[in-house]
Formats: sequence, structure tokens, C-alpha cells
Amino acid sequence: MPAAQAPAVLEALVTTYAVRADALATAAGTGPLAAVEEARRELAEAEDALDAVGWQVGPAGLELSGRSGLVREVLYGALLAVVEACGERCREYEAGKIGREALARAVGDVAAVHGLFAEVEAAEAL
Repeated sequence: MPAAQAPAVLEALVTTYAVRADALATAAGTGPLAAVEEARRELAEAEDALDAVGWQVGPAGLELSGRSGLVREVLYGALLAVVEACGERCREYEAGKIGREALARAVGDVAAVHGLFAEVEAAEAL
């Protein structure tokens, strides 16, 4: 993961972890033991991915690892986040608050994260 897009991906991974923690809490309160075990496994998978990156972005970026479903889910969340940020940069550009370079970086982030997402999608299709 390139350094420029790594924070968005890390944020999506932390969000995935939080969603899975909530799912475990819900399953533990109402679900059968099989559902609790599945939710626990999914939470552990997200935690393992966070542990692998040290819960932070390194100077060289981020190397996201895990089951392809987890990687796809995280990259999809990151893609949504950079698209939203790009929309905000578009509005800021139109209002004269930022320059073309900042807008171009936001568009580049969308293209870069989409490229990573597309790679995972293509690998899953094999």
C-alpha cells in the first residue's frame, strides 16, 4: 500500500475491526454458539491484520495481509473513504479553498485505492 493511501486503508481496517467487535458482542448476547465462534474468528482475523501492521502506518506505507475477503472488505471501505474525501476536495476547490494540486492528489488517491481494490477483485475471480 503506497504511503499516501495507507492512512485511509488503516482507518478502514480499524473500522472493520470495530464492526466485527460489535458483531461479536451482539452474537454473544443473542446468537447460538456457532455464531459467536464465527464472529470471534472474524474479529481475530481483523486483529491479526492490525497486529501485522503494528496498528500504524510505517514510513514505507502499509502491507495489508489476511484472508482475501478481509482484504477486499478493507479496501472497499478505504475506496469509499477516499471517494468521499475527493468529493470534499472538489467542493473545496470550487470554493477556492484549495488549489489544483490538492484536488489532483485526492483524485490520485481514488485511482490508487481503486487499482488495489481491482487487483483483489481480479485475484478473487481466479
